[in-house]
Order: sequence, then structure tokens, then C-alpha cells
Amino acid sequence: MGELVKALGIIAEYNPFHWGHAYQLAKARQLAGDCPIIVLMSGNVVQRGEFAVLDKWTRARLALSYGADVVIEAPITATLQGADYFASKHIQLLAKLGIDAFLFGTEQAQVSDLEALLDFQERHADALDDGIQKYLQKGHSYAASVELAMQAIYDAPANFQRDAPNHLLSLQYLRANRQLAKPLTPLSLQRVQAFQGHKVLSGSQIRQALSAGKLLEDSVPPETYQVLLDAALPQMEAYYPMLRYRVLTLSKTDLANMYGIREGIEARFMAACQEHTSFEAFTQYMISKRWTRASIQRLSMHVLLNHQLDTWQQADIDTKAKPALRILGMSQRGQAWLKHVDTEQVDLFSNLKQKHFPRYELNYQADQVMQLGDWQSVPEQNRSRFPMIIR
Repeated sequence: MGELVKALGIIAEYNPFHWGHAYQLAKARQLAGDCPIIVLMSGNVVQRGEFAVLDKWTRARLALSYGADVVIEAPITATLQGADYFASKHIQLLAKLGIDAFLFGTEQAQVSDLEALLDFQERHADALDDGIQKYLQKGHSYAASVELAMQAIYDAPANFQRDAPNHLLSLQYLRANRQLAKPLTPLSLQRVQAFQGHKVLSGSQIRQALSAGKLLEDSVPPETYQVLLDAALPQMEAYYPMLRYRVLTLSKTDLANMYGIREGIEARFMAACQEHTSFEAFTQYMISKRWTRASIQRLSMHVLLNHQLDTWQQADIDTKAKPALRILGMSQRGQAWLKHVDTEQVDLFSNLKQKHFPRYELNYQADQVMQLGDWQSVPEQNRSRFPMIIR
């Protein structure tokens, strides 16, 4: 496979970097051979609408130490999205970077299993759309409506968990890949229970243990454990007073003009901020069949960061035309690959300059807000920060 792949891409968050990620990069190296492994990684805001437990520079360094050759920060317009938009925007970015294959994780499915399911969905698109609309009208979330509509017309093989989180995202990756003029080669990697004698915990399990003060040293790679001991560990609870202030000083019309606000939820959003003094209580109040915890957290992050609809849409347009992507770190192999990236397609930069705005401005603003949390010092994320180079 290494002879066929010029560059192998991985879409990641590494929130935080754990043994499963170490396994992923080890397998990626086997597949890529001497070709570079390029990680397109979420910045300081992750897909679930939270600040990452470790900042982007720290996560990039951990990825490089386990075999990545280049770590590139993805635009927030790609990361702070539901699974469908998250997948499509990241796959498009991989294509712009000139990457010809990508590796993704699944619970147990092969690429052929997922492709077969996509074929079925395309053949029954009208019936699926009707079913999705029916369940949306009953108050279900979009993701739940898709799953319920699928259940009504498709019997999955006994060993295939269609609704498993990684399978849902994998399907979106493959769907987005089909829409490219020149599709990338998809490679699947089944999750494992252990790697090098260490039990593989999920990112959510690690974050929960960390929050409860019960994270065991062997639960994560030693480099991750050491930085977690000293990290600031931003929690959304610390930002809730800022979120409440924003909401309580906005008019209902202004709140309705924030990206992601729809279906009249602005009234409920304002009522929740008026009534609840903790982010957890606010979130519990907001969750419904239509609005999942993740969607509420994403919506809250959009409001916290003042993502007005027109500003977000313009940033998205600018990114589609020519994204400004920050290089967080590289190996010598990665340095050689960077010289061949088509600068007409993408603006890769190491040193943040005024010309990179407004295409990078939303990422920059998110970093600035993250640094306002009420814990110990959060490292400066932009000024005098340059890519680390692993020899």
C-alpha cells in the first residue's frame, strides 16, 4: 500500500491522545510505508461543542511523537459541525491538500460493508427522505430520524452496528468522498480493545475519569498522562457566565441571527440562561428529542463565540475558495511533503499574518476566548507560536 499512497490523511481530534490513537498511527505507518502521514486535526474547539482538554499545540506534539508527519489545524467552520458537515468539509480539505488516501476508524465494519450500505441508501433515497421528514415532524433529532428511517427499510447484518458512533461518521466520510471529482482511497481501521498491553479507553471515558480525578496513569500514553497532570483542562462550566452575559444582553432577534439557531429555539435558549446558573443545568433543560447534548453544546459554543450567521457563512465561503490552514508541527518527512502542496488550492502557513484573516479569524477568536477561562494559565495560542519540528 505504501507504494500506492503519496500521502495518507487522518481526520482527528485527539481529545486527548490515547492508546487507540497510538495504535491508529502505528497501523497508518504500516500502510503508508515511507509516505507521509498527514493529520488534519481540530483546533481548540472540538466537534461536540467543547474546548479540547489539551490545547492544539500539545495535541500536535503528541501526534508527532507517535508517528504523524504533519499536523494541520482544521478551520472551525469544519470542526464545529454535525457529523455530515464535519465529514464533508474535512474530506474536501484533504483533497485540496493533495492527499490521495485517508484512514478512518470503525467499530468492526470494513469499507465494503459501509459502501454497500451507502449504495442501498442511494437506491432508496426517496423512501429515506420521506421517513426522515416523518420522524423530524415527530420531534426527533436529524441523526435519530435518519436511523429510524433506515430501520424501517433496511435489515443490517447481525455483526454490523449501523448506529455505532464511528460507523455513522464513517458513512459520512464515504458519502463525502463519493462527491469528489477524484475520490480518495478510503482505508478502514477496526477499533481494538488493547494496544501494547494497555487497555484502550475512549476519549469520553478518559475525560470522565479526568473530571472525576480518577484517571489512572496506565489509562493513556505516558506523554499524555504527564501533560494532563499539568494542563489547564478547560471546562464549559467556566465559560457559562460569559455565555449567560451574551444571551441576556442580546435581543431575541440578535440571538436568532446566530449560526445554528433555528426552529424558534432562541426563546427557550434565553429562558434557560435566565433560569439556570450552571452550564449542566442549562444543558439538561435544553436537551430534547430534537436537540441532543452535542447539538446544544455546539449551539452554545456558536453563541459564546459570537458566530453571527452572515459572518460564519462568509468565512465558510472564503475557506471553500482557498482555506488558510495553520501548520502545527512536522517531521523531516513532512517538511519534504509540504513543498509539493498546491498553493493555488490551499494557503498553508506557519507564521500567522494579517493576510490570513478573515479566513483564519474565527479560529483565532476561539483561541482568545478559550484563554479567558478562570483556571490557571492557559498557554498563549497564537502570538510567537510556530510549528514544532521533530527530527
